[in-house]
Amino acid sequence: IEGIEGYNPVEAVVVAPDGRVIAGFLQGEIFELNVDSGIWKSIAPENFTQLYAMSFANGKLWVIGSVDSEQAPRGFSSNGTNWQELGITFNEREIVRTIFNAADNTVWIGTSAGVIHFEPESGVFERLTQAEGLVDNNVTIICEGPNNAIWIGTEAGLCRYTP
Repeated sequence: IEGIEGYNPVEAVVVAPDGRVIAGFLQGEIFELNVDSGIWKSIAPENFTQLYAMSFANGKLWVIGSVDSEQAPRGFSSNGTNWQELGITFNEREIVRTIFNAADNTVWIGTSAGVIHFEPESGVFERLTQAEGLVDNNVTIICEGPNNAIWIGTEAGLCRYTP
């Protein structure tokens, strides 16, 4: 088995529709495999120091992590050429656990302080917490079901959000 050694632990692996394999590591390294040559290359944003979550959708790689010595996570997307910061506000004690891209092209980020629902086209984000009906703010997983319902798993139970 060929791969990358010395970068531990693996935080996320995604496969792009064109077959590219992208591996993200906790300490902030992100590598992309050229499937034709078998060569891995580093593609992480500049000064990226810790990866929390990663996904690939709508032709973009989406990552949440820390930059330099900052404690608060920051979100980025890349079209394969350039990285763009998302402008989502996280607090410095917030732990990002998952990122999900919905069929309507919105981005859902599960954290220890609830869910952030981000609309990339407008740059608008909203936070959903227990005050909005979550059974718990500690979100562990997010997925989409029939009729565009968003299923949100928390440490205290499962919620369905219907946009």
